[in-house]
Amino acid sequence: MTWFKVDDSFYDHPKVFDLPDSAVALWIRAGCWSARNLTDGFVPARMPARLCDDPDTAVKALVDSGLWRRSKGGYQFHDWADYQPTREEVERGRKAAAERQRRRRARMRQQINEEPVTDMSRRDSRVNHNGSHGGSSRPPTRPVPTRPDPTRPSSGSVDRHLPPVDAREDDDDQDLDRLNEHIEDRIVELLRETTGRTVDRGHAAKVRRLILDGRDIRNPLGYVTSAIRGEPTRFLPPADPHGEAGAQVIAAVRTADWDTAAQIAHKRAAEIRARLARRKPNP
Repeated sequence: MTWFKVDDSFYDHPKVFDLPDSAVALWIRAGCWSARNLTDGFVPARMPARLCDDPDTAVKALVDSGLWRRSKGGYQFHDWADYQPTREEVERGRKAAAERQRRRRARMRQQINEEPVTDMSRRDSRVNHNGSHGGSSRPPTRPVPTRPDPTRPSSGSVDRHLPPVDAREDDDDQDLDRLNEHIEDRIVELLRETTGRTVDRGHAAKVRRLILDGRDIRNPLGYVTSAIRGEPTRFLPPADPHGEAGAQVIAAVRTADWDTAAQIAHKRAAEIRARLARRKPNP
């Protein structure tokens, strides 16, 4: 995905303020189309009719205002490269992002078959009470476009943020799913080992997201292991406030076994009354 950048003062710039609505709509839509298709601001002659309901008026207004100029086979945005990422820059950014994704997937494949603790780096083992670690851990950032003004003279230097491309290969998604499943199995195992309680896969997935989401972790398996071993009870589900008897009543009610539910409830009430009676002081 690429960005088409529009300054927040665009709407009331002298060149824009008196434009007909059709021209403003065409400028925005054509800009988005060009950014998506990497045409470097070129708009084919056939496109205006597809993007607004009064193309003749809109095109004339954009050309007369200097926001567009006529070009062979269509129209060209004024100074596109000064305010928007060019095709070359986008493709270069995508290539770099793809290489980062490739290296990340390679690390994931390697970790699937690795022991989570023995090879864990010291950096990943330092976990504090907030679930973060001593190394550089930062939430993922979504690239935010700069604030261009298509009518402002170029300063010769424009900061362009290029968003990363999404990984589209099915096998990459499968690798990530396998790693997540492996981590969740390890979470179930660790919580059983350290607390004696067995959690289901759904809770293990919540723990995985709690520990890992928003962090760029070199060794996620080792990081999760260290976090749970350091504070295992923090990652347990809330205890059942009803206790074992309450759980039995709920189970009986769900199956419409009213007699069993009533018997368990009466028994539980009797136990509570007896306990309270033992607490009363002698007269």
